[in-house]
Amino acid sequence: MKYIKLFENFDKNYDDILKEVDRFYTDINRSKEEVDYYLSEINNLQKEGGKIYRLVFLYSPDKIDLSDLGKHWCIDRDSISNFFNTLRDGSNEYDSFDDEFKDYDSEDKKLPYIITANIPPNFIDMDYSISQFKALPNELEVNLIGNPKDYLIEEYN
Repeated sequence: MKYIKLFENFDKNYDDILKEVDRFYTDINRSKEEVDYYLSEINNLQKEGGKIYRLVFLYSPDKIDLSDLGKHWCIDRDSISNFFNTLRDGSNEYDSFDDEFKDYDSEDKKLPYIITANIPPNFIDMDYSISQFKALPNELEVNLIGNPKDYLIEEYN
């Protein structure tokens, strides 16, 4: 069996991850590319820290709870764009976000904001992140063990 050394004292079975991800993509070559990319990115983030992204919907940016920016983040900004477009187009499995878009064209609407955070090394919950990736590999999500301290909130466009 092939194992990927993600960081010191943390191993995950590559074949198990690949098998789960291939259920989503149904193309073993594409699945390998996605698994290799994801594992490489979270390995780098865990070792060196770096930028991550989160999409939120707010009436105003001053309404966000700065002490709890959330635990679910994306490893690249393109994932945010894909997620936003899926929500906006209504062709999604994210029923919990329907309310975010039902009044999208009204005066009193929540607007999308993107939070870009710089995280320090060892700030990712690796077990939970990999289990989430196996279930929804297209989201390229990581889960954090704390609240980022270095971040920027901007209106998403």
